[in-house]
Amino acid sequence: MSIGRLRELAEELEVAGYTVEVVYRGRVVLRAGRHARGSLLGRVMPVEVKDVKALLTLLL
Repeated sequence: MSIGRLRELAEELEVAGYTVEVVYRGRVVLRAGRHARGSLLGRVMPVEVKDVKALLTLLL
């Protein structure tokens, strides 16, 4: 998934009032949509990365 598509998806979720969380080993590693806040990406798009290391583990 490209960063542009992630932005589109997150913005659609935010407008619709939904939040999607990616959970790995019982911990939220990424949040997208309405309740995503407080990260570097959150300033650019409604995506919050909670645990970079775990997210990279999932992606690689």
